[in-house]
Amino acid sequence: RTNINVRSPNKDETEEHFTEVRISKLNFHFDNAEEEIAALCKSLGHIYYYYTHQSVTGNGELYNIDVGEQSLAALDDDMESQYKAFGKNPKDFDFDVRISDTRTVPVKLRTVYFPFDGEETLPIPPRLSVRKDSDANESVPLLMRKPGVEVFWNERLITEAHFPLLDGFGFTTMGRINNQLLQETWFNRVKAMLFVGADFPVTHNK
Repeated sequence: RTNINVRSPNKDETEEHFTEVRISKLNFHFDNAEEEIAALCKSLGHIYYYYTHQSVTGNGELYNIDVGEQSLAALDDDMESQYKAFGKNPKDFDFDVRISDTRTVPVKLRTVYFPFDGEETLPIPPRLSVRKDSDANESVPLLMRKPGVEVFWNERLITEAHFPLLDGFGFTTMGRINNQLLQETWFNRVKAMLFVGADFPVTHNK
């Protein structure tokens, strides 16, 4: 049982949206607690990457998010940090999406390419279990690593809003560029991110 104490907001917190969740003094009674906490940090580091690092617009406020003694901003092995480290040729596309007959909202699409540079540069998603003593670059094929499209609402990852790049956009269809046939493997090497703001409608639980 964990005691939860609720305090009244201070003056600064009543003037703007503010959420603080603090959980402490938990007793873990399982053998792999340290590994589970590390995995939790990596997952949260991916979700809140743009909260704790430079925002997409460059103007957003950065936040300190700590899990125990671990600062999410100090992580370098969460998925988004790895995507940033190994991705090449980032490109941004800004456009408006119609959400009603009379209203449109701005959306940013960012694409990043992961070349085969003598070895695989696409990070391995945490959902794939890879033995620590195995050669990960050989044991996990490209088809299982393909990142597809991720959606960030107010720069926070919506973990369930994920879909394949090739099927998700009308312009990512098989065809030719400069008389060269597009290969499906090329699309598998592209990670795309959709950044939408508060005006973009999402479900109540994101």
